[in-house]
Amino acid sequence: MYYFNLLKQKLFFTEKILETFYIKKIFHQFDPHVGDTCYQIRAYQMLIFIESFTRSKRLSILTKLSEIDKLICRIEQDISYYKKVDKIRQQNKNIRTILKQFILDN
Repeated sequence: MYYFNLLKQKLFFTEKILETFYIKKIFHQFDPHVGDTCYQIRAYQMLIFIESFTRSKRLSILTKLSEIDKLICRIEQDISYYKKVDKIRQQNKNIRTILKQFILDN
């Protein structure tokens, strides 16, 4: 279960990052900070990237975001399924223990 939750979190954050950058175009959250190594180069690269961003790239990102949503939904379904399976296994284990105790007592 831990790995499912971890994967779900990673997909969620990836989705939010892509949405923030490509869809909402909140570029200041990704701006290089003055004083960082090579910040001028990264700032220039960001400018070129923003100017070259086209509608087709935006649609491609929207498609990827949709795929990520589907993956998150699938992971939630799998988590729910495995929780049910685990609960049934636990119940079966308890029934076997009770049956074994009954046989030994009689």
